[in-house]
Amino acid sequence: MSVTKVLLIASICVMLANTQDFVARSFSDNMVLQQYPAVNKIYGWVNSTGLPQKITVLFATNTKLQTNSDKNGYWEIELPSFNGSFQRYGLEVSSSNGQYAEFGNIMFGNVYLCSGQSNMDFTLVKSFGYADAKKEAQSLQYVSFLKIPKKSMKKPTRYLPKITPDWTPATQSSPKFDDFSAVCWNFGVQVWKHTNIPVGLIQSSWGGTPIETWSSPEALRQCNSSKYNELVKGPKTPSNLWNAMIFPLLPVRVAGTLWYQGEGNTASVTSSELYACQQKSMIADWRKNFDSEFKFLFVQLGPWYKSGDNVPILRDSQLESLSIPGVAYGAAYDLGDPLSPYNVIHPRNKKEVGRRLFLAYKDLVSSEENNVAFQGPAVDRVEVNDGKVSLVFSNTLEAGLKKKIGKCPPNSLGTCSWFNLGTSSGDIVVKDFSIISNTSIALNVNQNIVNLTHVSYGWSSWPVPMLYDNKNDLPLVPFKLDVSQ
Repeated sequence: MSVTKVLLIASICVMLANTQDFVARSFSDNMVLQQYPAVNKIYGWVNSTGLPQKITVLFATNTKLQTNSDKNGYWEIELPSFNGSFQRYGLEVSSSNGQYAEFGNIMFGNVYLCSGQSNMDFTLVKSFGYADAKKEAQSLQYVSFLKIPKKSMKKPTRYLPKITPDWTPATQSSPKFDDFSAVCWNFGVQVWKHTNIPVGLIQSSWGGTPIETWSSPEALRQCNSSKYNELVKGPKTPSNLWNAMIFPLLPVRVAGTLWYQGEGNTASVTSSELYACQQKSMIADWRKNFDSEFKFLFVQLGPWYKSGDNVPILRDSQLESLSIPGVAYGAAYDLGDPLSPYNVIHPRNKKEVGRRLFLAYKDLVSSEENNVAFQGPAVDRVEVNDGKVSLVFSNTLEAGLKKKIGKCPPNSLGTCSWFNLGTSSGDIVVKDFSIISNTSIALNVNQNIVNLTHVSYGWSSWPVPMLYDNKNDLPLVPFKLDVSQ
């Protein structure tokens, strides 16, 4: 083979390699862009051999936009923004050295990033209601989804792995629907039904991973956790998934982020307590790097069989993030699934998780003030009168309370919890109560309580459901309060 032919083949290979990312892989047919007032960017890399190339973008109503690539071939252009609607747009990108890409069926609406570990990774095909969800999807022509391939890297990269398929319309029957996040999907369907504008869902998750790997080095430094488990490799390594599965998405505009993670940080009381700082730091850091004050929705951990205080402490640590504006959550501790064939830590009722996250999102974007519609009864104070203990709630004035006591699984290994009264002479477990009013209950105890030191509910890995609000059917918030008589 001649030298000329070898060089020609080599240059073709280089061109093909660069052409794959001429436009970033988060762009494709059927994608949803965040609606006005968000400013969306299209970006990529041209095969420039060090020389600037002119990039031309034709978009929407014959809008022509141009820029030059930098010395590394990188280019980006801001696109005009539109309100969410059923209008579909086309987009063409070309370079002065002959590279070209074309996309169609692009819509403007609300885009959501869904991240975390295995319960966010949990797929539709494994979840309750899968058949109905797949049937319903055939009518959801304005919902599209994108699943980011799993990849771990030691350094930040702008390049995503090859995505097959790309953005997928809900109406397209595809194995990718079966394999998509059930929590993310069920949330997105609720948003679509409420807003009636296009919805784009981006899943970037990986089972068994701690929060450290999804956090940037800067976020980790804020909590002195950058040296977390330096012996681990791959996806559990600090910042590795930030580098490979979040950093490449930073130019993407989103309305909100869904976060279901925390099981991987319950190894010790110390790690569970540290999570309060870590989640707050990650939220602030993601918002800074995405250059967006997007809404942040997290799932308070579901139940499984793990002894000790690690899990309830982490659930409590998660709630610390509610001090940040634009943050809300959905509880999952009462959605236990002891018979799950995917391990008890992976309950199959993801539709209810999606509904609760939607209530949280709806609350955040509502114009009403102090409308905490995403949270079940939350204890305001404990009252002790004549040896009887009552709990008073701060957020159940409108709809009141209802009793709905669940069961402790027979194989729970002693991890169940109910109400617990701590006294100077020992702890008393309370499994029943009476509703006094819309805002209070009395714990049913067959003795007068003296020298009460603390009261708790659900302070274990498997809280037994007992009390809900009447409006949205949301469970009592687990708590542990010190009491002085």
